[in-house]
Amino acid sequence: MRKLLLAATALTLIGGGTAFAETQTVGAPVNSTTTLSNVIANSGVQSQTQSLGNVITVGAPIGAYTVGGDTQTTGANPISSTASVQGSTVSGASSVSTLSEGNDEEVTPTNTVSYTATSSTIPFGNSQTTGPGGPITATTRVGNTTANSFTGNTTVNAAAVGNNALYSSQSGTLSFWSSQANNDTETASVVLQNTNVAGGALNSEAQAVGNSVSAGGILSNAGYTAASQENLYGGQTANVTFSGNNLLSSGNNVVASAEGNSAALGQASGLTAISQDNGAAAERATLTLSNATVNGDFSAQAAGDVASYDASNGETILNQQDRTQSVSRVNVSGPVDLNAATTFGSLAIGNQFSGTLALDGGTQASSQSISANSTISGVNGGGFGATVNTTATANTASLTGAPGNFVQSVTGVGPTAVANISNASFTGGLTAATAAIGNSMSIK
Repeated sequence: MRKLLLAATALTLIGGGTAFAETQTVGAPVNSTTTLSNVIANSGVQSQTQSLGNVITVGAPIGAYTVGGDTQTTGANPISSTASVQGSTVSGASSVSTLSEGNDEEVTPTNTVSYTATSSTIPFGNSQTTGPGGPITATTRVGNTTANSFTGNTTVNAAAVGNNALYSSQSGTLSFWSSQANNDTETASVVLQNTNVAGGALNSEAQAVGNSVSAGGILSNAGYTAASQENLYGGQTANVTFSGNNLLSSGNNVVASAEGNSAALGQASGLTAISQDNGAAAERATLTLSNATVNGDFSAQAAGDVASYDASNGETILNQQDRTQSVSRVNVSGPVDLNAATTFGSLAIGNQFSGTLALDGGTQASSQSISANSTISGVNGGGFGATVNTTATANTASLTGAPGNFVQSVTGVGPTAVANISNASFTGGLTAATAAIGNSMSIK
């Protein structure tokens, strides 16, 4: 779907050279809170609230970075971040965000760098494990009983992540592995109430992710699984509550997004594999909108496994197993007035892949319900067009070149898409697209 919203604050900095097998363990609660009440800010507000279990940040501006494998573990302890803005008047570009993570490793050089293994059997990489038992939560609340006013582009985000690994190489090759096991529950919530945004667009997202790995550049992982992800137990929940707000400029985007496993890899130059197993309680994304004046895009997106390769000069392999529910809900109840073209979207996916695969190199299996629902009522289009998209897909793949024996299978309940639109006026036109798809494959 997309990369994580926020980058963790650097806590451990290592220059070019060699580091071997760092180990981090957290077994205690980690909590942070920011509250802004009755604040006047004429040059904008930049507020970031973070709670992070374990963080390794590596900067290697020159030379090579070599590592034998890092280990990060969080136990049965809660990790939470909360931000609140009440009764405030803000002018200028602003951002209010929360981020809660169990484990985070980011290797992001600023100059030429190559990564190498400490031996022929262990490539660069790390092992990350959360839980079980410690919930990871992020909550951002703007407005409640007291109104807020923002003038200028405004960002309001909340992100709750189990494990995150980010690697990149500006030149040379990147040899790595990432093993992630998430056994916690991630919940991200954005509450936007009684707030006016004018003179700029609103971008707001609640994002809950079990495991995420991103590796940019040329990958050299001959004989290894580059990304192995297991998401079990609690599941991921993303909620956006949007009520009593007025969006007076165009280009707004509000989304609730829940993902089990996410892997985005660069160009593979050798045998490279992605393995994803999602068996958590469910991925649930819900956007609730009421009593507002709006325009732009409003959506809920839930996915079990998401993976991609930028390109491949070698052999790339994929194994996605989604064994739990993906549920997306968009609930709109009036009075809601549109002041420009508006799209409401509900998207639920079991497994999603894009990229190039080797011959006999791909499997997608979905065995639980994939459910997308849009309920729209009490909307006055005011002469502007509206679009309602509702899509549930068990397995979807966009392939570059024919992979040969690519296998997609759907068992169990399967996909369901439902749209209900009532008591509404769309004098500018209404487009409603509703689709339930078992397997989808496009080859180019």
